[in-house]
Amino acid sequence: MRIRIKQARPKDLNDAIRHAVELEAFLRAEDKTGSKGYQRQVTSEANESDDMKRLIEKLQSSVETMGKEIQQLKTATSQAKGNQGQQFQRRRKKLEDLECYNCHEKGHVKKKCPKAIKGPNEHKDESKAPTPGVGSNKHASASLGNCSGGAGIYVDVLINGVPGKFLVDSGSTVTIISREHFDQLNLVLHDTDMKVFTADEKEMPIDGFTEVTITLGQKQVKIQAVVSSILAQGILGLDALKECGYLLDISDARFIAKDMSHTLPLTFEGRVGCFRITSCQTVSIPPRSEMVIQGKIDNQPNEILPLVGIIESSVKSLTSSRPLTARVLVATDDTGIIPVRLLNLEDTSKVVYKDTDIGQLESAEEVQVPQCQGEILDEELEKLASESSRNLTQDEQSQVKNFLYKHRAMFAKSNKELGKATLVKHKIDTGTSRPIKQPLRRVPVHLTSEIDRNIDEMLEYNIIEPSTSPWASAVVLAKKKDNTFRFCVDYRRLNACTGKDAYPLPRIDEALDHMKGFSWFSTLDLISGYWQVELDPKHQTKLR
Repeated sequence: MRIRIKQARPKDLNDAIRHAVELEAFLRAEDKTGSKGYQRQVTSEANESDDMKRLIEKLQSSVETMGKEIQQLKTATSQAKGNQGQQFQRRRKKLEDLECYNCHEKGHVKKKCPKAIKGPNEHKDESKAPTPGVGSNKHASASLGNCSGGAGIYVDVLINGVPGKFLVDSGSTVTIISREHFDQLNLVLHDTDMKVFTADEKEMPIDGFTEVTITLGQKQVKIQAVVSSILAQGILGLDALKECGYLLDISDARFIAKDMSHTLPLTFEGRVGCFRITSCQTVSIPPRSEMVIQGKIDNQPNEILPLVGIIESSVKSLTSSRPLTARVLVATDDTGIIPVRLLNLEDTSKVVYKDTDIGQLESAEEVQVPQCQGEILDEELEKLASESSRNLTQDEQSQVKNFLYKHRAMFAKSNKELGKATLVKHKIDTGTSRPIKQPLRRVPVHLTSEIDRNIDEMLEYNIIEPSTSPWASAVVLAKKKDNTFRFCVDYRRLNACTGKDAYPLPRIDEALDHMKGFSWFSTLDLISGYWQVELDPKHQTKLR
């Protein structure tokens, strides 16, 4: 009983007593039932024979039912194959009637014309094309462009449980996460020498890569994603699309599972280029006058209009005697009706007929210009700025705040934002020493929850990770002055076999001489240096 109570890991004494009472009641009940073995009833041979017959009949019925269902599935499969063959024959017949615009022969299109003149980029060795992934290839491509303004097909995904809206891009060989969205995920950023190129063959600056779990509908995959500063929250590349195994149906704006069990909706946002604006009515503009009329945005039913846009004159208006369209900023709604200001510079009246092209609408975004003032700083940075600016002029105080705002990313807001020092990696030189293994130490019952809490917290902050290392050191809880406990690991035996570094310490008098003539001094330290200095991967097993 003592062993079972210990295995239950009770949180306190009351919990241990409750486990003991339950075990005692269970053992007593087993003793009572175990002593009644002589009361078991013996079944007669006749009853056993009847039970066997009923069981055989039930099995035969189940086999017949399964046979009927298998036959139905075979029939449905053969019908589906017949329908696919008919569809293929129809598509093939339709293709035979097509005429190529390049060689004017039938049976193929211009894109697949064998007589087409290929460009220099089309003669490259296709066997060297990069494959999707981050860790294996040194080069990757991403179909990005600044002209689209975020236009494209978007899908709702979960990145490590955090919702986001990602751009679906089958032309991108890697999945990309924006730096802004990455900062919300609390993930580890790894350095990489991989290069990513955009569609116009320009190198795309990247911050590194990270390992994420992507949940797309009912599919969940683990991939390596690139982190970069992009406008969208992320780009769902070819590597993630291939792992999830969805079929893209652009006409119905959805993802279809391979087994046809479910679908996933997609959304179209923005458009590549501008929206055409047409006149809602026929109006006559007097000579040398301007008039505000109603214009209609020409958009497709599945296109989402921008909330704010800029109206500009079309090319036809600028190259003809049509009335000019004023460049103004307008807000749109679901109706697509917006006010348009037209100017007639001629000496005669101009008539603008209904559905005439009078301009174009480009999406616009409101940009908040950061003002380096005290209220935009975090609470801790504001406190640091006020303590450092007591004897400064107003201009000097503004310079201090601007300096803190510029380097605000270097300061941690909480213990979760540990960050990582990448200038050096710590190594533990143990020479030829064999792995040291220490047994677990006995921990008081009331402190087991404290150990579990610390371990869960360090796992959440990505400080530690599960390990099966041959090295093992014991956990020790050290009590602090405020009656809280510090989670420690006894590395004394490891330190005993570690080679000691020998380096000269700087002389204090020489350090003071270097400070001569300066009146401003500052110190900067890591919030938790023991956890923030990266450990060399070859030596990580020694601290596990």
